[in-house]
Amino acid sequence: MSTMTAEGSRHAEEQRSLLSVGMRRGCCTAQECVDDFSAVEELTHEDSLRCPGTGRMLRTSRSCVVQASGAVLFVHLKRFEQCQYSGAIRKSHTPVQCSSVLQVDGVYRLTGIIHHHGIGPGHGHYTATLITAEGVMQFDDSNISRGEWTNEAPSNTACILAYVKVGGPE
Repeated sequence: MSTMTAEGSRHAEEQRSLLSVGMRRGCCTAQECVDDFSAVEELTHEDSLRCPGTGRMLRTSRSCVVQASGAVLFVHLKRFEQCQYSGAIRKSHTPVQCSSVLQVDGVYRLTGIIHHHGIGPGHGHYTATLITAEGVMQFDDSNISRGEWTNEAPSNTACILAYVKVGGPE
Protein backbone atom coordinates (compact mmCIF):
# COMPACT_ATOMS: atom_id res chain seq x y z
CA MET A 1 0.00 0.00 0.00
CA SER A 2 1.40 3.39 -0.92
CA THR A 3 0.51 6.74 0.56
CA MET A 4 0.63 10.02 -1.29
CA THR A 5 0.83 13.30 0.59
CA ALA A 6 0.94 16.83 -0.65
CA GLU A 7 4.21 18.62 -0.04
CA GLY A 8 4.02 20.43 3.29
CA SER A 9 0.93 18.56 4.52
CA ARG A 10 2.82 16.84 7.35
CA HIS A 11 4.04 20.23 8.54
CA ALA A 12 0.48 21.60 8.39
CA GLU A 13 -0.82 18.67 10.49
CA GLU A 14 1.80 19.35 13.15
CA GLN A 15 0.59 22.96 13.36
CA ARG A 16 -3.01 22.00 14.30
CA SER A 17 -4.44 20.81 17.59
CA LEU A 18 -7.95 19.53 18.32
CA LEU A 19 -9.61 19.58 21.73
CA SER A 20 -13.06 18.01 22.17
CA VAL A 21 -14.76 19.29 25.34
CA GLY A 22 -18.09 18.96 27.11
CA MET A 23 -20.23 21.84 28.30
CA ARG A 24 -21.59 22.79 31.70
CA ARG A 25 -25.32 22.92 32.25
CA GLY A 26 -26.52 26.46 31.85
CA CYS A 27 -24.51 29.22 30.19
CA CYS A 28 -20.72 28.95 30.17
CA THR A 29 -17.68 30.26 28.30
CA ALA A 30 -15.37 28.35 25.96
CA GLN A 31 -12.58 28.97 28.50
CA GLU A 32 -14.66 27.31 31.24
CA CYS A 33 -15.26 24.29 28.98
CA VAL A 34 -11.50 23.90 28.46
CA ASP A 35 -10.79 24.45 32.18
CA ASP A 36 -13.42 21.85 33.16
CA PHE A 37 -11.87 19.36 30.72
CA SER A 38 -8.51 19.62 32.49
CA ALA A 39 -9.84 19.90 36.07
CA VAL A 40 -8.97 17.33 38.74
CA GLU A 41 -11.74 14.74 39.13
CA GLU A 42 -12.16 12.66 42.28
CA LEU A 43 -13.06 9.10 41.28
CA THR A 44 -15.88 7.16 42.94
CA HIS A 45 -15.12 4.18 45.15
CA GLU A 46 -15.76 1.64 42.36
CA ASP A 47 -13.31 3.45 40.06
CA SER A 48 -10.60 3.86 42.71
CA LEU A 49 -7.35 1.92 42.77
CA ARG A 50 -6.55 -0.87 45.22
CA CYS A 51 -3.21 -0.80 47.06
CA PRO A 52 -1.33 -3.96 46.03
CA GLY A 53 0.38 -4.18 49.43
CA THR A 54 -2.55 -3.69 51.81
CA GLY A 55 -5.52 -4.44 49.56
CA ARG A 56 -7.22 -1.22 50.73
CA MET A 57 -9.04 1.04 48.29
CA LEU A 58 -7.11 4.26 47.72
CA ARG A 59 -8.59 7.71 47.26
CA THR A 60 -7.99 8.35 43.57
CA SER A 61 -8.22 11.35 41.28
CA ARG A 62 -7.41 12.02 37.66
CA SER A 63 -6.85 15.05 35.46
CA CYS A 64 -5.83 15.92 31.93
CA VAL A 65 -3.04 18.35 31.02
CA VAL A 66 -3.81 20.24 27.83
CA GLN A 67 -0.78 20.99 25.66
CA ALA A 68 -1.97 22.67 22.49
CA SER A 69 1.34 23.20 20.77
CA GLY A 70 -0.08 23.92 17.32
CA ALA A 71 -0.41 27.34 15.72
CA VAL A 72 -4.12 26.61 15.21
CA LEU A 73 -6.38 25.16 17.91
CA PHE A 74 -9.83 23.76 17.14
CA VAL A 75 -12.17 23.43 20.13
CA HIS A 76 -15.00 20.98 19.47
CA LEU A 77 -17.98 21.58 21.76
CA LYS A 78 -19.72 18.25 22.33
CA ARG A 79 -23.26 19.31 21.40
CA PHE A 80 -24.62 15.82 20.76
CA GLU A 81 -25.32 13.36 23.57
CA GLN A 82 -26.70 9.85 23.59
CA CYS A 83 -29.51 9.19 26.07
CA GLN A 84 -28.43 6.28 28.25
CA TYR A 85 -32.01 4.92 28.51
CA SER A 86 -33.39 5.21 24.97
CA GLY A 87 -30.14 5.40 23.00
CA ALA A 88 -31.50 8.41 21.12
CA ILE A 89 -29.03 11.13 20.19
CA ARG A 90 -30.08 14.62 21.16
CA LYS A 91 -28.55 18.04 20.74
CA SER A 92 -27.58 20.19 23.69
CA HIS A 93 -28.68 23.80 23.22
CA THR A 94 -26.53 25.00 26.13
CA PRO A 95 -25.45 28.58 25.40
CA VAL A 96 -21.67 29.02 25.21
CA GLN A 97 -19.96 32.38 25.17
CA CYS A 98 -17.27 32.02 22.50
CA SER A 99 -14.25 33.44 24.33
CA SER A 100 -12.35 35.80 22.03
CA VAL A 101 -9.11 34.83 23.80
CA LEU A 102 -8.34 31.36 25.12
CA GLN A 103 -5.56 30.46 27.58
CA VAL A 104 -4.36 26.95 26.69
CA ASP A 105 -0.62 26.34 26.83
CA GLY A 106 -0.27 29.86 25.44
CA VAL A 107 -2.69 32.53 24.28
CA TYR A 108 -5.04 31.85 21.36
CA ARG A 109 -7.31 34.34 19.51
CA LEU A 110 -10.71 33.32 18.10
CA THR A 111 -10.81 33.46 14.29
CA GLY A 112 -13.80 31.33 13.33
CA ILE A 113 -16.92 29.51 14.47
CA ILE A 114 -18.82 26.67 12.83
CA HIS A 115 -22.49 26.64 13.85
CA HIS A 116 -25.02 23.80 13.71
CA HIS A 117 -28.66 24.83 13.36
CA GLY A 118 -31.09 21.98 13.96
CA ILE A 119 -32.20 19.28 16.39
CA GLY A 120 -29.77 16.44 15.76
CA PRO A 121 -26.65 15.26 13.92
CA GLY A 122 -28.69 14.03 10.96
CA HIS A 123 -31.01 17.04 10.85
CA GLY A 124 -29.84 20.57 10.50
CA HIS A 125 -27.70 23.04 8.68
CA TYR A 126 -24.15 24.30 9.15
CA THR A 127 -23.03 27.92 8.84
CA ALA A 128 -19.72 29.62 9.62
CA THR A 129 -18.44 32.90 11.02
CA LEU A 130 -14.98 34.23 10.12
CA ILE A 131 -13.49 36.85 12.45
CA THR A 132 -10.59 38.96 11.16
CA ALA A 133 -9.03 42.33 11.90
CA GLU A 134 -10.95 43.68 8.88
CA GLY A 135 -14.33 42.53 10.17
CA VAL A 136 -16.70 39.61 10.40
CA MET A 137 -17.95 37.46 7.52
CA GLN A 138 -20.98 35.15 7.71
CA PHE A 139 -21.11 32.07 5.42
CA ASP A 140 -24.40 30.28 4.75
CA ASP A 141 -24.22 28.00 1.70
CA SER A 142 -23.68 30.31 -1.27
CA ASN A 143 -24.58 33.44 0.73
CA ILE A 144 -21.64 35.40 2.10
CA SER A 145 -22.23 38.60 4.00
CA ARG A 146 -20.52 41.00 6.32
CA GLY A 147 -21.86 40.52 9.77
CA GLU A 148 -21.80 41.61 13.34
CA TRP A 149 -20.37 39.45 16.06
CA THR A 150 -19.70 39.99 19.70
CA ASN A 151 -18.31 37.48 22.13
CA GLU A 152 -20.69 38.92 24.72
CA ALA A 153 -23.67 37.10 23.19
CA PRO A 154 -23.71 33.37 24.09
CA SER A 155 -24.36 31.00 21.20
CA ASN A 156 -26.45 27.83 21.40
CA THR A 157 -25.40 26.84 17.86
CA ALA A 158 -21.56 27.07 18.05
CA CYS A 159 -20.01 23.61 17.72
CA ILE A 160 -16.42 24.18 16.53
CA LEU A 161 -14.29 27.17 17.50
CA ALA A 162 -11.09 27.97 15.59
CA TYR A 163 -8.28 29.78 17.42
CA VAL A 164 -4.88 31.00 16.21
CA LYS A 165 -1.94 31.21 18.59
CA VAL A 166 -1.02 34.82 19.37
CA GLY A 167 2.45 35.44 17.98
CA GLY A 168 2.05 32.50 15.56
CA PRO A 169 1.42 32.56 11.81
CA GLU A 170 -1.75 34.32 10.69
